[in-house]
Amino acid sequence: MKQIKIFKPNNNFLLNKKSYLNDLNKFFLSGNYILGKNVTEIESELSNFVKSNCLTVANGTDALEIILRGLGIKKNDEVIVPVFTWISTASAVKIVDAKPIFSDIELDTYGLCYNSVKKLINKNTKAIIIVSLYGQISKDIFRIKKLCKKKKIFLIEDAAQSFGSILNNNISCSIGDFSTTSFFPTKSLGGYGDGGAIFTKKKNFFKKFKTIRQNGSIDKKNFTILGRNSRMDEIQALLIRKKLKKFKQMLKRKRQTANNYIKNLKNNFKFAKFDKNYPSYSLFTLRHKKRDQLVNFLNTKNIYPGVYYKYLLSDIKFFNYKKKKFPNARLMSKQCFSIPIHEGIDINDQKKIISQINFFLKNYT
Repeated sequence: MKQIKIFKPNNNFLLNKKSYLNDLNKFFLSGNYILGKNVTEIESELSNFVKSNCLTVANGTDALEIILRGLGIKKNDEVIVPVFTWISTASAVKIVDAKPIFSDIELDTYGLCYNSVKKLINKNTKAIIIVSLYGQISKDIFRIKKLCKKKKIFLIEDAAQSFGSILNNNISCSIGDFSTTSFFPTKSLGGYGDGGAIFTKKKNFFKKFKTIRQNGSIDKKNFTILGRNSRMDEIQALLIRKKLKKFKQMLKRKRQTANNYIKNLKNNFKFAKFDKNYPSYSLFTLRHKKRDQLVNFLNTKNIYPGVYYKYLLSDIKFFNYKKKKFPNARLMSKQCFSIPIHEGIDINDQKKIISQINFFLKNYT
């Protein structure tokens, strides 16, 4: 029986196999494998897509760390981050020896809660990292941006999951003072390995980030800052360029699938609805009080949802965080789950997912 999995990262390759193999053959024959034409071109193309300067790096975690280093974030500085997200958002802060300060989330888009953030700001707060989770731009991002400007705090937009999303005519990766994204295979614009990018309109900082990316030197002769080696592979740049050409069509199909789910799933679920809101749907996330039972039931039907995340970052021992009460985030860690929405989900798969979820809701709740 066919299995309907949460991701199918090779789907785009299977649909365009001949084109991919032809371009890869040319690439291998070129002998130009590091910071070549494709990296230059993808940075230009991503800059045009987002309308902000783009610097590619090895992965999304490096992107966050390079920004923090470039901003001079150091020991005893505090950076506010959501307690409900992937660990990289907070670990990047810890790696530069600063303090991640965890904030609760709001319940519409699972982004940072404005009121929680406001209470945490003090004289040691140097930056706020706001995560647009599950491919949905955080609804409080504009209020938090105003707060950052007033308090003279840097706003970093972690858009690892939301590249391509739009809210109120603002495209993801263009809203923060600095923004990052990831090209991990399961992301909105997933590659075929690791990759990430930094976006900013602040040219002085952009130059500094570029220097850090390349071992502290632009020309390989003059080393002006302690840097690191964090380059996007030329082969990943080539493959991501190919996907970017059809990215808008990919987003359109995902949004059609999402609308089908929203229209036909029972009213036990809440979906964030705002004017001019177009998520990229790296994940399509629901929540239910019987999440674990529902996920197990779907597994018996060869449907395999994902659960992101069952834990809070404050629970991880090495963060040594004393405060444990984050009511919204704790609730979501027990209720959130994501159903398949990738390109390979056809209408029959969607119908099966919808019918099985609705069957469970009717008979087991």
